[in-house]
Amino acid sequence: MQAPRAFFGRLHELPVVVLKGCVRYVTARALRSFVDDLLNERNDAIVLDLRELEAIDSTGMGLLARLGRSTLQHGRRSVIVCDAPDVTTCLRSAAFDRLFLMLREWPFPEEPEVAEVPVHAHGKELRADGLGRVMLEAHRELASLSEANREEFGAVVSALEAQFDGNGSREAGAEGRFRSKN
Repeated sequence: MQAPRAFFGRLHELPVVVLKGCVRYVTARALRSFVDDLLNERNDAIVLDLRELEAIDSTGMGLLARLGRSTLQHGRRSVIVCDAPDVTTCLRSAAFDRLFLMLREWPFPEEPEVAEVPVHAHGKELRADGLGRVMLEAHRELASLSEANREEFGAVVSALEAQFDGNGSREAGAEGRFRSKN
């Protein structure tokens, strides 16, 4: 599987985010920063081009859910374009069709001009507490989408919550447990 790559651009004044490769929890912090920056800069609907996405895990899906929920709260519905059956099935089973308009084919006659956005740790050590916090928030987003998701991801959310105290810091020993999963 290919390393994850993210791109950003515009097409007809619409912001377009392109994700390629495999989006997994190990790149979640950098992707979360990108999503947060995107949400801080604009409230308009976003087109998510996932046509070259090979796989996405639940942490990555939670980050996309955050994006979809935010634009929906501003009265706009973002779009996911994905023709990969496995990825589409995964997204639909997690109730993404409640947040996004989901399309199989690119709806425009032309492709967007996009520039690559770094989704790596920018040379910084991947700290377990930061990754754990991103994983927790992403899974909370997923769990909030539907009752089925609450049942599916509730145990993950509970386990991650047990790693943190009320102010978001790690309890003793959590770093080792997170690293063993990397």
